[in-house]
Amino acid sequence: MPIMAIIICVIIPRAEIWEIPPCPIPITREATWAHTEVLVAVGKKNKNLDRKGLALVLVLFLILFISSIVALLSEIFITDIKIVQNHTDQIELLYVADAGIEYVISQLVQNRAWTADNLTIEFPAGSGNSYRITFPRGGGGTTIQSVGSLANGTTKVYQAQIRISGRNPPYQVRMTNWKAGVI
Repeated sequence: MPIMAIIICVIIPRAEIWEIPPCPIPITREATWAHTEVLVAVGKKNKNLDRKGLALVLVLFLILFISSIVALLSEIFITDIKIVQNHTDQIELLYVADAGIEYVISQLVQNRAWTADNLTIEFPAGSGNSYRITFPRGGGGTTIQSVGSLANGTTKVYQAQIRISGRNPPYQVRMTNWKAGVI
């Protein structure tokens, strides 16, 4: 019977750690000694329980802190990737549009009377990138406009002022001014 009293008194749920559990069995001389041992063991404060709760809270705060740092670094990396992509697009647009201006100059070296009105050429072939050139001869015809377009839909306009000299081919074509982003 004493072993039964210990098991029953320890298993009974209680609201707080300092609370002494009630013992439902009648206390006899045999059960008194066992019941006293249980009460002494339950009445002591268990320091490990307090530290386990503190450790859980600390671990949760640590996970929250690390998650915040990871989220912040992810946003920084994503922003850097977008900046690099934008810079790469701008450089690619410059080269594509410049190819359009060079194409016009190469045509003018052979034929001074050459003109173009919204002539679109894919450059390089099969890439999806293109330039659209305009070189009107009316009104002096010294401004080349080249609109570079990338396969992703990004576009930018470039203009070049030129001067053509010489009486016979090959003519000399000199660029006097160059502007980016002008419509």
